[in-house]
This record gives sequence, C-alpha cells and structure tokens, in this order.
Amino acid sequence: MTRGVWSAAGAVAGVAGLAVSHAATMALTLRSSPLVSVAESVTDLVPGVVAERVIEVFGSNDKPFLILVVSLVMLALTTYAGRLAERSWWKPLIVFVAMGAIALVAVLTRFDAQGLDAVPVLAGTVTWIVVLSFLTDMLHRNASEQGTHAEGRSRRQFLIASGVFTLASLGVGVFGSKFGAKRRHVDKSRRLLNLPVKARPAPTG
Repeated sequence: MTRGVWSAAGAVAGVAGLAVSHAATMALTLRSSPLVSVAESVTDLVPGVVAERVIEVFGSNDKPFLILVVSLVMLALTTYAGRLAERSWWKPLIVFVAMGAIALVAVLTRFDAQGLDAVPVLAGTVTWIVVLSFLTDMLHRNASEQGTHAEGRSRRQFLIASGVFTLASLGVGVFGSKFGAKRRHVDKSRRLLNLPVKARPAPTG
C-alpha cells in the first residue's frame, strides 16, 4: 500500500467527523458549530492589522473565508493523522484529542456557552477515531496479503469503504441541517405563540 491511501483514510475520517459535528450542532439547535467557534476564536487572537487586511480583501466574505481556512487546516491534520496510523495506533489519537481539546476550549469560552455545546465536539472527535481505526485496520490487513490479485481486491475494498463513509458523512450533514432547520422553525413558532398579547381597551359608548 502506498502512503497516499493512509492519507486518504485520514481525510475521509476528517470529513466524517466534521459532518457529524455539524449535524449534532444543527440537531441540538445550537448557535454555532465547533468549526465556526474555532474560526471566531482565531479572529479574536490574530493581530488587528491582519484582521483589517483580511476584511479589506474579502469584505463581507471574511468569515466564510476564515471558516474555509480552518476547515482545510483541520483536514490537513486528519490527513497527517492517517499517515501516522501506518506505523502507530496511538499517535493519531494524540492528534485527534488535541484537535478536540482546542475545539472544546473554543466553544466553552464563548459568552453564551452552555454544557450542551460540548456534545458536537465529542461526537466529531469520536467519529474521527472510529472511522480512521476502521479504515486503517483494513489497510493493515491488506498490507499482509501477497500477490497482485490480492492487492487489487484490497484496493477496491478500501475505495468502496472510503466511498461509503464519505457518502454517509454527506448524508448525515444534510439530514442534520434539514432536521435542525425544522426544529429551529418549530422553536421560533412556539416563541411567537407565547408572546404576551396586550388587551385592547373595551369600546366606549
């Protein structure tokens, strides 16, 4: 097996973790996902000159740009974790736990933080570990097989498994978004129904 498949395993795990985290955020109707919270924390930490320069270049798209950058950095780290898994089972865990810890600090230090905000972080971190473990276990088993035919079958199995995880991740993300949107609509409707109604004065005469 080439090193590229180990990197691919890490990338697939990264996408799955981000999708599950997003779905959990939407399903729980939380204000922002861990990804957005990390991006906002980065905004607070960067020097003002840099932040102003980014705003000048991207205008109102500065926040989406920063979220994209943070997403790419996180996927790069999960890809690196996949490469580490080729020779070690515990080094990828350190990468994932460190990423989860950073995200947890980001969500819990917000002014409106609540304990429930930790759920998407934990869900995403566990997903990273489980998906990468499944894919890398498959790669380790395949590496022990000999012969061109066996290698070809192993490669197909890995590609199928990676494709299934990727599609499932997209499905979970879409479902979470739609489910969360419905819950937000219901909560908004309930708040509107509970608005105090001022009694009109009775007509005179």
